[in-house]
Amino acid sequence: MFKILNFNRNINFYFFSKILMNIALGIFLVLFNLYIINVGISEKFLGLFLAVGNLAMAAGSIPVGVLIDRFSKKKILIISGLLAGMTFLLESFVVDQVGLICLAILYGLSFSALMCISGPFLMQYGANEQRSALFSTAKAIGLASLTLGSILGGYLARINLVSQIYRTGLIFAGLFYIISVIPLFYIEEKEYVFGKKTKKKREMDQSWYMDLFKKENIMVYSFLILTFFLLGFTVILSPYVNLYFAKRLMINALYIGVLMSMIQIFSAIMAFSGSLLVKKFSLEKIIVVGFFIIAVAYALMIVWNLTLLHIVLIVLISGLMNLVNPLFQNYIFENIEPENHGTSSGFMNTSFNLGDSLSTYLGGILIGLNYYNLIFLIAGSVFIALAAILLISIKYNH
Repeated sequence: MFKILNFNRNINFYFFSKILMNIALGIFLVLFNLYIINVGISEKFLGLFLAVGNLAMAAGSIPVGVLIDRFSKKKILIISGLLAGMTFLLESFVVDQVGLICLAILYGLSFSALMCISGPFLMQYGANEQRSALFSTAKAIGLASLTLGSILGGYLARINLVSQIYRTGLIFAGLFYIISVIPLFYIEEKEYVFGKKTKKKREMDQSWYMDLFKKENIMVYSFLILTFFLLGFTVILSPYVNLYFAKRLMINALYIGVLMSMIQIFSAIMAFSGSLLVKKFSLEKIIVVGFFIIAVAYALMIVWNLTLLHIVLIVLISGLMNLVNPLFQNYIFENIEPENHGTSSGFMNTSFNLGDSLSTYLGGILIGLNYYNLIFLIAGSVFIALAAILLISIKYNH
């Protein structure tokens, strides 16, 4: 088990940076909404602020992906990390709405780079035999450090070293984010070794855009757009789990907090367990079986409206999603030419963000109308569709 954690120095430095970055993000998620409302900015503007950030993330993913394929991943990580950290810090002081919108765009663009580069970085710098474990471990580390950041954010909410309440915690978040860049300077750059072939870095010459329109690349990107748009719909319930517990299951707010913590902890454990399962089973088998189990779980929630059953199934679904999603991402990268990993990652993130945004909007409407079973039906159907697409892909590749 512990051999799985014996990664090379580049991966270790990247994971250390990821831990600090997610702690910062956890603090921010706890405090920023409270801070914005406290300084007198409306909930309506808060929704606009978040939407603009998501749109910037979606818009920036494909161009950033192209850059990742042609420039140093280390430099892109450092630049985007510094930009995101400085944006976090500035959002702790800026209360002008135009300024906040500009910062939302800047953060969306910089964070899109951090999201898009994760998979290509792990594929390039991880050892061949450890790549499947890397994706699961990265997911587990992200969830665990995000939870730690959320807990820390709760404590920092009580500390006021400056005049404005919650600002102290947000300043700490910004500093954590900036400090998270330091380990990245110690990464040693290397060529991409894939099997016995070494992939040389391509420059941003005048022919770069022609690669996007090669027939084989168009087929790959079309597959990624469809698959990851659907994957974005799998989280239709996730933003509203606490509301579902409160509105339909009538659970006390105190117990909701406990359940949400249980979901995060179980999700981190399940994500890490993926690095163990890939040693015994194929990626394809784990992903397909996981998708079908989740679909069955949603079907059971439609058939039986039992409080305890729904709690157990929601925890199970959350855990399984965090088990199969990083493995699914790893499967995708293993079946794409290494020189297109960055661009492919851009299409993946753009499509996922669009699907996520649309499903979040739709989910909010359905929760408001108490159409819970329709949410379960949509989510379950999407998982069945993804399993079918994966099976077809496996058959095509073989």
